[in-house]
Amino acid sequence: MVGAAVGDALGMQVEGLTRSEIEQLRGTDGVVDYGRAPMGHPNHKLLPGQYTDDTEQMILLSESIIERGRFDVQVFSDKLRRWGERLSARPELNRLVGETSTQAIKNLLNGADWRGSGIPANSCGSAMRAAPIGLSSRDLSQVVRDARLSSCPTHTSKGSIAGAVTIATAVYLSLEKTPDEEILSKIIEVVGGIDKALRDRLKEISEMNPAIEELFPGDGVSNSVYETVPAALFCATRYSCFDEAVIAAVKIGGDTDSVACMTGAITGARHGINAIPRRWRRGLERAEYIEGLALQLLEAKRKISKDICNIM
Repeated sequence: MVGAAVGDALGMQVEGLTRSEIEQLRGTDGVVDYGRAPMGHPNHKLLPGQYTDDTEQMILLSESIIERGRFDVQVFSDKLRRWGERLSARPELNRLVGETSTQAIKNLLNGADWRGSGIPANSCGSAMRAAPIGLSSRDLSQVVRDARLSSCPTHTSKGSIAGAVTIATAVYLSLEKTPDEEILSKIIEVVGGIDKALRDRLKEISEMNPAIEELFPGDGVSNSVYETVPAALFCATRYSCFDEAVIAAVKIGGDTDSVACMTGAITGARHGINAIPRRWRRGLERAEYIEGLALQLLEAKRKISKDICNIM
């Protein structure tokens, strides 16, 4: 959870910039610490260490799980609707919410049920927030079921649903200390039954061992789930420590906050909070609150597992 927020906060200052622009702005090393976005950038209003709507939605999802004791899509969609009401009343609080999520939340505000509010777009809005599902689930079948449902209030395409399942599964398996190659093979197996296009993109990482320039030959990645999610998996499985993985995710260009957020979630789950540089934890907005949410999610997971054991 903290890793996701750290990645988001690092990536927000160069969100939407190309690799070349990032290099011109931050040098060949890229982004190595928190900072402000350039003047005129939509994120310039955010201070160093603040995060975007990626982490805000992750927090909403976490709070919904804690409130109910398990994931409940109705509780989550209610939280999205109330969040939308706050943003409508105070637009200055909007941290560049994506078009798909914005339209879906408008649908919720207009009275749509979560079954009809989502948009069939292949953006990564439901994947970037999915880490709490992997953290709070007791087994892989629950991860897949809840991740699929968690996408539906905003993103209903096969690609976006598969993206949410991918990130939640990666977090779950990382917490279980699953080796990188097994994480990829298991995700490919699970995702293949949801969306073959995303499965094939993930296979490129697993089987072809490509350089990052081969996978993403342009000057950055769009917000497409077919680019952001493979980019996050690439960075999370190719680098052995948290800071290297997240810095690589930010340097990729384009939707840097989302890629780094997902990368941070996976590598944070694998290595633990002490692997995150202390200066990043100290400078992160609401760091203690986010860490507290993570601990409550783990407690909810233990309680569900204990209750199941008592029933059996």
